[in-house]
Amino acid sequence: FGDGTIKTYTDIKLNKNKTVLDLLKRCSKDVQNHFELDYDIHPEWGAFIKKIGEKENRKDDKYWQYWVNNIYATIGASQFELKNGDVVEWKFIKSLF
Repeated sequence: FGDGTIKTYTDIKLNKNKTVLDLLKRCSKDVQNHFELDYDIHPEWGAFIKKIGEKENRKDDKYWQYWVNNIYATIGASQFELKNGDVVEWKFIKSLF
């Protein structure tokens, strides 16, 4: 969450053709570690995450960005289809662009 807070979700099972956004939505509803999630869908870029938990984009010039298997993602979370064993990491940091 950009402040040292880390939430970890392991062994989450998704059906085929599910995306990073599908995973994030599922994690947001976790009984013990739920969090607020807000996003917009853009026709060209897919999902743009606006808020996770209490951290909202543009606060302190930071934005939610994600990596899959330690590789920075350059497409919207709703466009990145996950494969079995993928590891997704969200960071609230200054924009890499």
